[in-house]
Amino acid sequence: MGDPAELLVSAGGFLRRRDLLRLGCSDSAIRAALRRGSIERVRHGWYVSPHMPETTRRAVRLGGLLTGSAALQSYGIWAPRTTAPDYRVSAHAARLRTPEDAKRRLGQHPDAASVRWSGPSPKPQQEGLTWRVHVAEALADLLRTADRISVLSACDSAQHLGMISAAELDLLFARAPERTRPWRGLVDGRAEAGGETAVRILLLDAGLVAEPQFPVPGAGRYDLRIEQLLIEVDGRAHHDDREAFHRDRARDLMAAFWGFRVLHLSYAQIEREWPLCLAAIRSSLAR
Repeated sequence: MGDPAELLVSAGGFLRRRDLLRLGCSDSAIRAALRRGSIERVRHGWYVSPHMPETTRRAVRLGGLLTGSAALQSYGIWAPRTTAPDYRVSAHAARLRTPEDAKRRLGQHPDAASVRWSGPSPKPQQEGLTWRVHVAEALADLLRTADRISVLSACDSAQHLGMISAAELDLLFARAPERTRPWRGLVDGRAEAGGETAVRILLLDAGLVAEPQFPVPGAGRYDLRIEQLLIEVDGRAHHDDREAFHRDRARDLMAAFWGFRVLHLSYAQIEREWPLCLAAIRSSLAR
């Protein structure tokens, strides 16, 4: 007799009751697993592993597919933070539940902007029991709603990770809203984090062209280079990591040996004090 918890894990985290029965589980085994807490019921006839992320539970509970920023993040792609994940549901879907509560029905005109009614969009049970759209579809939904830097950062990250090709990006932007189509030429694909793309685009807006991921002998790659100035974009947790701090000091010494000046910018400085950051960059270049 199959163990419901093991079957859920091997199937990707969730299954329908009829699938569990087909795989050899009995109703009593399902009830026992529910009592133990080794499986959870998120909606009528649907069970998930308790180890699955909350965004997955919500998608299954709703009866739609996770898309946009939250879907991209689930693939490991950089995307803007969101407090309200987006879900795509079919325009003809019926008897849907809210992502938060399986006992509450979702109206045809929900107040939550996180639920998007679209054209033919497969339900999880119609596409190999998946709970999220493909990377290209998630980027397409992000293109319709997000700002330019957020979109370009996500596209850079997806291309850098090899999750979308140049040809797929061409098609994506060709089908995107007209205002966003010129952004295609700004996708680079070398950035390793969203902050790097943001600085590259902001510098480009200011008339400065920065080369991403510039290699320095003995020091590795730096995020951006303009002439003899190297720019590093430090992550939010960077200053809490003592090893990273000392490693960067050693790298900067090697960069100085080769005649480079290094400027470190934090995410907070980029978000809140960009005019000062730009002034410092211009001053460094002038010297």
